[in-house]
Amino acid sequence: MNKKLMILGGLLMTALTACGSPEQATPELTETAEVTELQGATAAPGSDDPYLWLEEVEGAEALAWAAEQNALSVPRLQGDARFESVRAQIKSLLTSEDRIPTPELIDGQVYNFWQDDSHIRGLLRRTTLASYVSDDPQWETVIDIDSVAAVENANWVYKGRSCLPSNPTRCLFRLSDGGKDAVVLREFDLDGKNFVDGGFTVAEAKTNVDWLDADTLLIGTDFGEDSLTSSGYARTLRFWRRGTDINDAEQIIEVDSQDMSVGVNTVEGDGALYSFVTRRPDFFTEQNWLITPQQTLAEIPFPIDVNLQGVFGGNLIALLRSDWSPNGRTYPAGSLIAIDLADSVNSGSATGVSILLNPLAEAQLDAITSVAITRDSIYVAALKDVSSTLLRIRPSEDDTWETTGIQLPG
Repeated sequence: MNKKLMILGGLLMTALTACGSPEQATPELTETAEVTELQGATAAPGSDDPYLWLEEVEGAEALAWAAEQNALSVPRLQGDARFESVRAQIKSLLTSEDRIPTPELIDGQVYNFWQDDSHIRGLLRRTTLASYVSDDPQWETVIDIDSVAAVENANWVYKGRSCLPSNPTRCLFRLSDGGKDAVVLREFDLDGKNFVDGGFTVAEAKTNVDWLDADTLLIGTDFGEDSLTSSGYARTLRFWRRGTDINDAEQIIEVDSQDMSVGVNTVEGDGALYSFVTRRPDFFTEQNWLITPQQTLAEIPFPIDVNLQGVFGGNLIALLRSDWSPNGRTYPAGSLIAIDLADSVNSGSATGVSILLNPLAEAQLDAITSVAITRDSIYVAALKDVSSTLLRIRPSEDDTWETTGIQLPG
C-alpha cells in the first residue's frame, strides 16, 4: 500500500498512541552537577509565591537566572561524547527530504506545513490529491514564513490557523514572536495566498478565537485591566463584527479571575454551524454552553468534567471522565456518549442519551485516545493491550450504533 495513502487514512484519527522501547539503554551520567539554588527568595507583595518573578519571561532577573543555569548545563551537555552524533542524527531525521509530508485535506486539496534547511521557519504548501500520492508531488507555496519574517524583520513562528468551517479557505493565522504562547492573529485567504487587506487582526495575546460566521468572530483576548485570568488567559468572550473596533465588541460571558480560561469552538455538523463556549476552571473540567441563533447562551446539561468532541447528526458527542447518572442509568467513566443536542438544550436536562463505546464492556479496546467526526461516521482511535486500534461508529437502521474495526497495516 502507498505510504501516503496510509497517512491519508490516518487523517481520520486525531492521534494514535504508540509505545516502544529503546534498543539500548542510555548510559547514566555518574557525575554530580552543581545546581544554583534559589536562595533567599521573598514573596512579592500580595503573593504567597516567592518565585513569581520567574514567570516574567522577558524579566531581567529571570533572564539572568536562566543564563546562570545555561552556563552550567550547556557545557555539560555539549561536552558529552555522544552529543554531536545524537544532534546530527536528530537533525537528519527532522530535515530528511524523503520524510512523508503530513497531509491535511481542504476543499479537495492536500495542504502541508514543511520545514527544512532552506525553510527554517517553514512554509505552508498545497498540491492535488493525485499529485500527493505520486512519487514526485508538485507543491505550490501558499505562504513562506521565512520570507514574511524577513520582510517584517520579525521572529515569527507559525502556530497554526483557525478556519471558517463553511469556507475553510478563509483563516486566522497564528504567528508567535519567538515561539511564545501569546500570538498575533491575522486573517488570511488560502485561495488568494495573501493576508486579507483590512481583515481581522489581533495584537499579541493568549487569544481564544473562532468564527461565528464569515463576518463575526467570537474572541477572548487581552482587553486591558482585569480582562485576564490568573493564568494569563481571557476572562471574557465577545462578538467582534467585521469593520468595528475590537474594543467595542459585545461581551457574551465573563468568568472568574481564578478560572483558567474561557474559549470557543465552532464546528460543522448536520449541515449547520454550532458554536460552543467553554469555561475551564482548570485543565480537566469544563462548563459548556451553545450559542443560540439569538446569540444567547444555552447551557449544555453535562457534568463538569466531560470532554466535548463535536456534533454528529443532531447529537452532541462527548467523552466522560467520571461516572454519570443523569436519568437513573449510570454511564461509566471513559465512555463515548451521545445526547440529543436540541432537546437537551431546550429542556435543560440530558435527553436521548446513548453509549457509543464503553471500554469496560468492549473486548476490542481498553481506552479511547481520540475521536474524529466526519459526515457519515465517527472514528475512534483506541488502545488495546497498549497497541493502537481504529474503530468506525455509524448509526444503524434500528436507531442503535454500529461499531466496526478498521484493519490497518502491520
